[in-house]
Amino acid sequence: ASHKNDLGILCMFSLIFLFVRAIRLWPSVNYLDVILVLINTYLLIRARCMTALVLALLGMTLIMGMKIAKGSFRTVVILLIILVIASLPILIITMNSSSSVISGAFFSATGKDATLSGRIPMWKDLIRIGKKDIILGSGYESYWLRHYREVWIYWNFLPNNAHNGFVEVLLNLGLLGLAIIIVMISRLVFLLGSKDYLSQPYGQWYLVVLIMFIINNITEASLVRLCLGWSLFLVISANTEKDRLLRLPSIIGS
Repeated sequence: ASHKNDLGILCMFSLIFLFVRAIRLWPSVNYLDVILVLINTYLLIRARCMTALVLALLGMTLIMGMKIAKGSFRTVVILLIILVIASLPILIITMNSSSSVISGAFFSATGKDATLSGRIPMWKDLIRIGKKDIILGSGYESYWLRHYREVWIYWNFLPNNAHNGFVEVLLNLGLLGLAIIIVMISRLVFLLGSKDYLSQPYGQWYLVVLIMFIINNITEASLVRLCLGWSLFLVISANTEKDRLLRLPSIIGS
């Protein structure tokens, strides 16, 4: 890992995978997995990546919920809705109440502020600067080559990405590229949420990894970018599509 956040995300995905495998093996215990869990937990804590820590806890909670639901698509949807509703107070605090006692405690605990460490104003500036190319974007990885001087005038920490995967795609590939990505993700969530996939050995891990990947892209830019999260997304997409095609009735000889 080249950065503490990259290390945190690596540990987060690893812990969720090990948690899924532990549930499958229970009541048997793989002691090598126990050692790996301890190592990943230590590194996650030492990385001081609050986003990865929260995602790891959410992911394992969702895995337990799906285990109790026994692969019921309806129950999984309800769990996701509950997860979103439970997140709303945090979003409201983050967006609107930077001076309240509750938000003060929240920001103190997470090390963030009401602008997500300055991300929200930066997103507005980035979109404003690139709005003339809003339909097709500036081109793959081209926004920063064309506009970095303008951005750096306003932001002296010299950002080289939007710290939001969806905003980054919008800047580089425009509304068209963003629409394609959203369709891909939505279709994959629908496929993985079906009972056929949830009942597979690692179908639940696929779905949770996808959900955590989406949430992570709210504050980090890992869409359409060479990184662990995007690589996992492509692998899961390919495997899911392969399984779907294998289930289709054969047309050979028809």
